[in-house]
Amino acid sequence: YEFEKITIGDVNFYGVGYPGFAVDEVLEKLSENLNENEKNIVMVHTALGGSEFLPGLVNTDIIKRFKDKVIYMAGGHLHSFISYPKDKPYFFIPGSTEFWNVLNEKNNSKGVIIFDTDTLEYEFSELSPRTRIEKEFTYENDITDEFEEFSKNLGLTGEELVIVNIKLKDSGYVNVNELEKILESNGALKGYIKLRYPNSIFDRNLGEEGYYSVRDVEREIINYWEEFSDAEKITSYLQKFKEYQEENDREKDFFELFDTMLEEEIGNENK
Repeated sequence: YEFEKITIGDVNFYGVGYPGFAVDEVLEKLSENLNENEKNIVMVHTALGGSEFLPGLVNTDIIKRFKDKVIYMAGGHLHSFISYPKDKPYFFIPGSTEFWNVLNEKNNSKGVIIFDTDTLEYEFSELSPRTRIEKEFTYENDITDEFEEFSKNLGLTGEELVIVNIKLKDSGYVNVNELEKILESNGALKGYIKLRYPNSIFDRNLGEEGYYSVRDVEREIINYWEEFSDAEKITSYLQKFKEYQEENDREKDFFELFDTMLEEEIGNENK
C-alpha cells in the first residue's frame, strides 16, 4: 500500500477514503508507516465496531495501534458524535449535521468538532438539527380517520421529523405510505410509521407489553425458513438492507453486505 501525505505547516494529513471490508488491513498498514515523532492526522470513512456484520467498521484493536502516532483521527460512517478512548481521545466522529437514519439514530446531539493542532484540545460545537419527535397512537375503529384527527392535534409546523408508533388491533394490512402522507399533509416535514402487531398473530407471547415490533414479526417468520441457520442474524441483516435501500448512496454497502450474508450461510452449510 502507498499512502499519499499532504503536509500543511507541521501537520501531516493522510486521507484514506472508504476502505470497505478492507478497513482493518488498510489501517493496520498505515499505522506501521506513521512516524510517532510527527503531528499526524488521519481521515478515514469508518467507525468502531468491526466489519463482521456492518461493512466498513474498523476493529477497536486496529484503532489502538494509532495511539501516540496521531494527534487526531477523523472517522465517519455513523451519524452520531463519538470519541475514543474515553480518556485522552484521538479518534473522533462528529456525526451528521442533520438526522440521516431518522428511525434508528439513538442520539439527538448534532454538531461539529473544533480541534486545536497546537494544544491538542477539542471542542464539540453543538448544532440545532430539525426536531425529531416520537408519538404513540392507538385507535378504536377506523385507523385512517382517527389517525387524521390525531395528526391534526399534533400542532406541527412543517419542520418536525415525526415517528409514530401504532399498536395494531389485528394482523390486517395497513397502508403505511398513506399514514405517512397524512402526517406530512398536517405539518410533518417527514413522517415515519412503526407498526406493532398483537401477540395473538403467533402461538406464543413475545414482544413488549403484548405487542410485536415489525422486527419481531420478521424474526418469527424467518424462524420457519429452513434455508437459514440463524434467524436472529438474518433478521439483523434484513434491517440493515432496508436502511441501505432507503439511503440512495449506500448501494455499494448493500451489495457488500449481501455477499457477506451469503458467504456466511454457505460456510454454515459446509460445516
